Amino acid sequence: MTRLRPILSGAAVSATIAIGALVASASPAAACGQDSYLGTICTFALPYCPKGWVEANGQQLKRDRYAAMSALLNKDEFGGDGRTYMNVPDLRGRGMVGLGIGIGAGYPMTEVKLGTMRGREFETLTASQLPLHAHQLSGETVITGGGVPVNATAGSALPTPEKFQNNDTVYLANVAAPVGTKGLFTKTAPPAGATATMPVSGKLTLSGETGAAGLGMPISVLPPQVGVRVCVMVENGIFPERE
Repeated sequence: MTRLRPILSGAAVSATIAIGALVASASPAAACGQDSYLGTICTFALPYCPKGWVEANGQQLKRDRYAAMSALLNKDEFGGDGRTYMNVPDLRGRGMVGLGIGIGAGYPMTEVKLGTMRGREFETLTASQLPLHAHQLSGETVITGGGVPVNATAGSALPTPEKFQNNDTVYLANVAAPVGTKGLFTKTAPPAGATATMPVSGKLTLSGETGAAGLGMPISVLPPQVGVRVCVMVENGIFPERE
């Protein structure tokens, strides 16, 4: 039996290649490749952005030079004068987040629009942001066999629960010359500058709260990160059509 083997002519081979190229060009855009959509943002571990891409550092681009990209950013979402130039996103030291109002911890989050810049590397907490708390102070001191010198200036009466007869005015006794005293008190006014020592004993208990402390230094709120080059496709890409 004789087997027939198909033979393609040169014209047929050329036509096949042409059809294959046509099919390839109609394929979907490849992320971060030469066939990416205009406006695609990609990261590269390179010292430069590939051809057709520019670094996402907020730089200005002339609208007439990048007409297709200009048609996409017609509202200057990332900056520009609305006429002659536009800005690409500035992602230096920044991350990206989805648009809209997210839901977190049972309450609505802040709305994010195209081009919104928010957040900071450091945060300084105020007293109102701290959880409700108190610093307790406690302790005790036992006092035995001591004395407290008290000035007994002449003419300064000291009321006391223990009164002499007929509600007489009494004074702290002058220990050096306790004349007419009844315990620690006397009806005789002491001379100017005299002192009396009152014996004390017992236990002193302290309680309360400490005073304010802290320096108010800002704290870092950055997660671990690594730097890469972030680039935006601005030319030679596929124009993204709406659904």
